[in-house]
Amino acid sequence: MKEKAVLKRRAEMKSLTDSVKFMSDEFEDMKKRLREATEEKEVLRRANEELRAKCKENDNIIQQLQKRVVKSEQYSHRSNVEIKGLIQQENECVAGLVGKIGDVLGEHIAPSDIEVCHRVPTQEAGKSNIIVKFKSVQKKDTVLEKARKASVQNNQVGIPDDARVFVNEHLCPALKRLLSLALARRREYQWRFVWMGGNGKVLARKTEASSVIHIASEADLQKIA
Repeated sequence: MKEKAVLKRRAEMKSLTDSVKFMSDEFEDMKKRLREATEEKEVLRRANEELRAKCKENDNIIQQLQKRVVKSEQYSHRSNVEIKGLIQQENECVAGLVGKIGDVLGEHIAPSDIEVCHRVPTQEAGKSNIIVKFKSVQKKDTVLEKARKASVQNNQVGIPDDARVFVNEHLCPALKRLLSLALARRREYQWRFVWMGGNGKVLARKTEASSVIHIASEADLQKIA
């Protein structure tokens, strides 16, 4: 009986030892898998950081390219003004009307100052603007400066209507879109000012006392907040 008890005890001890070894092996295997998972997670984290950094770098490159494209497009408009609100007349002389607008502004515009001027269609049916390309940037800048300080109406140039006429810098499509988006942000966040500065720059200011910011790309619109 005693021998059987010893054998039974040995069997129980072996079973317990086997169980402990099994659990130990399982634990070591679990530790190994956890370590591998941790290492894999770290590799993925680093890869994700590298990808995010690369995306940010690409975004910066795209923004710089967009700015260059806009600058290049606007350069071709550097001598131009766009006249809006001048009611179209039958058999009109566009250059003559431009000269009359200059007289109202107090800036004589001779035919020799103009390289080309013509009407262009707009999205509004029956309305068209006038694009004037001056022979010099200086003349364009002088006209714009005086247009900012004066108001022109159709009846001042011989057209029987008191609707206002606007003389603005001629913007390329990308800058027109940027200005439109900036104006929308101004309304949304209740900023006081968004305007076109010299050389085709979209500028913004929250209040009279705030600093002026330059909106050079759509990413810069986040500054209006």
